[in-house]
Amino acid sequence: MAEIEIVKEKDADVVVIRGEMTIECAGALRDALLRSLGGSERVILDLGKVTAVDLSCLQLLCSAHRTSLSSAKAIALKQDYPGILKEAVRENGYSRCLDCRSDSGQGCFWKGI
Repeated sequence: MAEIEIVKEKDADVVVIRGEMTIECAGALRDALLRSLGGSERVILDLGKVTAVDLSCLQLLCSAHRTSLSSAKAIALKQDYPGILKEAVRENGYSRCLDCRSDSGQGCFWKGI
């Protein structure tokens, strides 16, 4: 089970996730993402301490990206993400980096992973 914490910084909310980012934490992750996107113009996801990732949470992150695009907000991954995330992105077909249909020039959320 993941531990999810929202850290308020001057110009962004940092959503820190530790542990297993799997279906068991999907509800809590969804709530944290919605709360951060509702209260901040910029959200940074810190996944550096994630030990497992499944498709449900990758889908949630894509959904959060689409929500940010539709509300003119920014969401990004902190660059120290673990290899387990890269592996999950590749295994679930997200490494194709096809831009979102609602993309406004920001590019694919998974680009660079």
